[in-house]
Amino acid sequence: MWTTRTMPSHIQSYQIESQHLDSKGAPLLRSNRSLLFHAYTIYLFFYSDITTVMMPGMTFAILGSLTNSILTVDPLPISTVIHNSPRALIWLWAVLMVFDINNQNSPESIEEDRINKPSRPIASGRIHPTEASWLLQAMIVLSLIIGYVTGALQETVALFVLYWAYDNQGGNENWFMRNLLAAGGYIFYALGSLTIVSNQTDTRDARLWMLVFGLMILTTIHAQDFRDMDGDALKGRTTIPLIMGPKFSRWTLACSLIFWSVFCPFCLHLPLYAYFLTLGLGGFTGLRFVTKTDNASDKSSFHLYCIWVSIMLQLPAMKLL
Repeated sequence: MWTTRTMPSHIQSYQIESQHLDSKGAPLLRSNRSLLFHAYTIYLFFYSDITTVMMPGMTFAILGSLTNSILTVDPLPISTVIHNSPRALIWLWAVLMVFDINNQNSPESIEEDRINKPSRPIASGRIHPTEASWLLQAMIVLSLIIGYVTGALQETVALFVLYWAYDNQGGNENWFMRNLLAAGGYIFYALGSLTIVSNQTDTRDARLWMLVFGLMILTTIHAQDFRDMDGDALKGRTTIPLIMGPKFSRWTLACSLIFWSVFCPFCLHLPLYAYFLTLGLGGFTGLRFVTKTDNASDKSSFHLYCIWVSIMLQLPAMKLL
């Protein structure tokens, strides 16, 4: 799933020695770990989610709550949105931590990350798998408490079910289930954030929009697989680029990006400028995937795809701009 890369020097400086274990195989806690060390370890678990999930999800929730869009019953005062936004951000961070720890803590994932993503905290030796399991249990409890307090308990439980299917039932090994579960994750991250920021005034239309958005993710999320083809082939995963071939898969991705860039603004009856924005970026991203096929370019193209996804998620609010 992940491509080989050299560990950055700022990560190497933090890499710790092999853990000393007690007679039962549990790690002996080290007294020389500072609070900053632990904070940075937690950051390494979720830092890749900041631009791909947290920023789009929070922007969606804030714009949907502030504007008179289809997403909420009525626009909320800015003071209410400012008050609720940190709560949504904490919830989003907590549920993402559950996924990231669980996803990175299996023996297979650790071995793969040591080759492909050595900066990850378990693979780099910053935290022992047993300690990560303790942290996972704590984050599950914390996420459920936050979900209950903020009114996003349903979304929290739904995400946990998706995590279980993805990491513990082999959902990430089959291309369709992997894409389907990824689409479901995007839906519940966004809906949970909107539920919290909007004081649970999100509408049926908001959920219908997220269904359309989920279908868009389902048919385009293989944009992430081109950069990881070597690792996926090594582990025996089935992904669209490996099944259909990279050339055909790149063209299907480009066509899908263009289709959704036109279909979504049309369904929302958006003004012409929205088409220029979505089709311009979607077309450019698709063209880049087709014409620039080296691994470094695929990584850059995936970042552009993430920006496109973020813009597409905000389309309901553009009607009011």
